Amino acid sequence: YDNTSYSSTRSTVSNVQRDFTFLLQHNYILGKTDTTYNEDSTEYTYKLKPLFSISHKMEVSTEKHTYKDLTPDSLRYTRLFARSFVNNGTTPFYVAGQDSVITQQKWFWVDNKVMLNGFIGREGRQLKFSAGLGNRYDQFIAQPVSNVVIDSLPKLVYKTGYERNSLVSNYLAGEISKEALHAGEWEYVANTKLFITGPNAGDLVLDAKIGKELKHILGSVVAGFQQQVNSAPYSYRSYENLYVKTSFPTLSTQFNKESVSMLYASVESPRFKLAAGIRSYVVNNYIYLDQRELPTQYTVPFNITQVWLHKMFRLGVFLLDNDFVYQKTAANAPINIPDVLAVHQFSYERALFKRRLKVATGVEIRYNTAYHPSGYDALFNRFYYQDAIYVINIPQAAVFLNFRIKRFRAFIMGDNLQQMIFNQNTILYTGTPMLNFGNNIPKYAGQNFVIRFGFSWPLVN
Repeated sequence: YDNTSYSSTRSTVSNVQRDFTFLLQHNYILGKTDTTYNEDSTEYTYKLKPLFSISHKMEVSTEKHTYKDLTPDSLRYTRLFARSFVNNGTTPFYVAGQDSVITQQKWFWVDNKVMLNGFIGREGRQLKFSAGLGNRYDQFIAQPVSNVVIDSLPKLVYKTGYERNSLVSNYLAGEISKEALHAGEWEYVANTKLFITGPNAGDLVLDAKIGKELKHILGSVVAGFQQQVNSAPYSYRSYENLYVKTSFPTLSTQFNKESVSMLYASVESPRFKLAAGIRSYVVNNYIYLDQRELPTQYTVPFNITQVWLHKMFRLGVFLLDNDFVYQKTAANAPINIPDVLAVHQFSYERALFKRRLKVATGVEIRYNTAYHPSGYDALFNRFYYQDAIYVINIPQAAVFLNFRIKRFRAFIMGDNLQQMIFNQNTILYTGTPMLNFGNNIPKYAGQNFVIRFGFSWPLVN
């Protein structure tokens, strides 16, 4: 949000997202032990043949989203609440506690899962299975909000505080898998999670795939199915801040469960450096932000089909890596996707100093066809559906340098080179025209040229 009377370099609106996750996982294995010695008994090998194991996995996570608008305009929030602010465009800076809009939403959850793991079948053709129970605790906190209290008169008094909701759910989890221990065998794996109690009872995640290594030209083939049935996110069902609570009842919406099914298949040939595949999604009760930038649900099932191709060409130390995706969806579905996406990477790769140092450097080009991009809603920190603006962007370019020494890997990358050569890509903001922005219709530009670098160094004891 641009406001030149406030600052020419800083936005009056800020979003901060903070995530933290802790994971603890451990296993107890029961089975038969055996010790074997070499010919002169100077060395021995200790072996454990597992019969079954018990595993425990605990995840603790917290997420916090903070939205702050220091010079709010009432027109920005008409879809949520009606309020006149002290700042009316003549006062560029905010008056603390009088005309700022601050919303903070916290999500804290703990997930504990205990699984029994074992094998079925004769040795060499065993199926591995896991089955168990899980418990999940979710807590959602919104602040600041106005809570109603009754004084001694009695009168209704509004007190600034927070709103907290806690949810407890239990679920079943299971997995079965078979490895391809011999050439030409099929391998498969399937896992699922089903919530059986709590407000999200009936939510389901199912993932199954089967694959096989093929001889001669084709290297491998994989096919699979995924199914997800989920409730709407809590922030889509309930939203509160200091003014929503006092102006009209909390924005609260009930949704049917969303269902996403996907079928996919792929083939890969290392000999020809070629891979291709197809994915088909069927989406029902799609939950999204509409053109009003409010949560809603599209109850008509629709399909998205994607066909992709990966092909690599190599000539000595030079490589040309290509990825293509063609995708199509129903004409009336409220989702924004381009028809064609492509990534081309031309690089020079070589091993130096007796193959101790591996270097890769080159250029990458990314391209997609014109389409209706999603608008961005700063208040919810999410994208929303719009079909009024059609965007045609020139290809994006980047240069990179990667190198690796044993387990140490580092990179440096100059991204969006086209911004230094051509006119900048601009994506228009398509919300309701608002005052005090310098322009009637705000807009935000594509990412400018940026230099990125990083490294990874796994340490193994």
